[in-house]
Amino acid sequence: MFREVVEAEDACVLGPGLGLGWNGLGTHARDLILTCVIALVFSYEVRDAAEFERVYGPSGEWAEFFRRGRGFIGTELLRDVEAPSRFLVVDRWESADAYNAFVAEHREEYMQRVDATGFHYDSELRFGTFESVWD
Repeated sequence: MFREVVEAEDACVLGPGLGLGWNGLGTHARDLILTCVIALVFSYEVRDAAEFERVYGPSGEWAEFFRRGRGFIGTELLRDVEAPSRFLVVDRWESADAYNAFVAEHREEYMQRVDATGFHYDSELRFGTFESVWD
């Protein structure tokens, strides 16, 4: 299944953070972190768990491909403890625009990878695109 273009409002802004700003003078400048992150969430039923983890895990082929993209944060792979052949993949991006730009720029290779890696699972379900909720 093609990881669809995201149509979420891209309202990401920088805001107060946790001490990430540094002015180089021994004191912290105004603390800033990204306060809006999107997460594309997929569920998979897989044939070979070890091979799936190799391809879809945080250091896997898909994550390495996404790392070329500006705004890619990372991939998280979760295995269901009650059904070990079921996984969740969570791909995080700084914004919907960042993800969409990556897909547009790499569309041909993206589709080739979809075709080349589809045999690793029996089913794929796209749960949706989620955004971070901050207090």
